[in-house]
Amino acid sequence: MNNTVRLKKCIITSLLAGMSVVLYVIGPKFKLPFFPSFLTINFSMVPIFVGIIVLGAQYGASIVGIRFVIGLISGSSTAGIGETADLIIGLCLVLFTWIGKLLFNNKAKYVPMFLFAILGWIIGGLLSNSFALPMYINVLNAKGWVVSSMHSIISDANESNYVMYYFLCAVLPFNALLSFIVVGITYLLYLPLHKYTDNLFDKTIKSKETVIDDKIDDVYKDLH
Repeated sequence: MNNTVRLKKCIITSLLAGMSVVLYVIGPKFKLPFFPSFLTINFSMVPIFVGIIVLGAQYGASIVGIRFVIGLISGSSTAGIGETADLIIGLCLVLFTWIGKLLFNNKAKYVPMFLFAILGWIIGGLLSNSFALPMYINVLNAKGWVVSSMHSIISDANESNYVMYYFLCAVLPFNALLSFIVVGITYLLYLPLHKYTDNLFDKTIKSKETVIDDKIDDVYKDLH
């Protein structure tokens, strides 16, 4: 990759990271009545997912990292637990999307790549909440709040079974729903964005190749 292409990708990464941070910190955010109140819908993953599929996994991971750091700096209401959980989900999304791109590199088969992204998000949701739930309980002493939140949507939830209900009735369906929403939005943006960035980078590379060819021609003419 030449320096001009790398610079352009870094600029686009910065713009996408700024968009992701704004969506993460400011919103819009909203809650759904059939999920616990601490699970909120936001769209900060859209710029991250765009960055992964258009620029590459390393740029997507950079956006995830920037969002995490600025999320902490802007003030965390969860002692950094929620931000760390979101970091885990973001990195899982990057990893699985990258794997999907490697396995299905043909542009005509990009749908499986999106399915891999959804799978990565769901797995990331399980991993992140396996970390976050005990942290909320042990660090923030929020067990009663979690139990009451689960009981508000599932009347059978109590202190002996709330963990099972939390993962089966909250974490899994919430992350599946949110991943479908984000992937669906990105899917609508994918083709025009991909064509634009491909043309942008191809033109840059071709312009460099043209300069080199011209210099070779000049040298050849001087020799003859």
